[in-house]
Amino acid sequence: MGNDLTETDFEDEEVLEEVAQVLSHDLSNLLTTARSSLELARRQHDDEHIERTAAILDNSEQLVDGVVTLARTGRQFDEVSPTDLGSVAESAWLSIDEPGVSLRVEDSIRIESDRGGLRLLLENLFQNAIEHGPAEETVTVGPLERDGTAGFYVADDGDGFEMDDLDAAFESGYSTAEDRSGLGLAIVRRIADAHDWTITVTDGRAGGARFEIAGVDRTE
Repeated sequence: MGNDLTETDFEDEEVLEEVAQVLSHDLSNLLTTARSSLELARRQHDDEHIERTAAILDNSEQLVDGVVTLARTGRQFDEVSPTDLGSVAESAWLSIDEPGVSLRVEDSIRIESDRGGLRLLLENLFQNAIEHGPAEETVTVGPLERDGTAGFYVADDGDGFEMDDLDAAFESGYSTAEDRSGLGLAIVRRIADAHDWTITVTDGRAGGARFEIAGVDRTE
């Protein structure tokens, strides 16, 4: 699957890995030190500026995690195996801790994928639905048949996207939530690309957003 990696591809991957290591180690250590100092200040003072700084640190940590993940998901997955979409979706849902939001899996299928990459893709789509949806909503995962191409979809009954160019949602930095890094959907697209899948977003049948992932190899 996919094209053979060239020497330039390997050089690019090495650079991305170096960036990921610096961010995940050095910058994360600085943020940890800053958070420790902030906790000491919080014990001595009760100030709105302290809470605002804490929120900024939270967002900074999310940004670092997102950039590291983005850097490490830009390559082809060399080893894929038959994977049950429903079981991976349920496993990914375990990372979601949001009362009032539920997951529904329709007719699980088995597909060729990197299990870890698939889980990360689903986690980011689930998180996107929660960030842009109401307090109570249902996220649905199911099989997709479109133009003779197999795949799957993730849909929610939330608020959807209010934008003319829906493809822009996959660009790094795009987010309608003020406290998010806007890397979640960029990571989703990188994972899809690494599988040679295509991903599009449209309005869901019950409102909200519907992400369709096509070009997926199904297996029995």
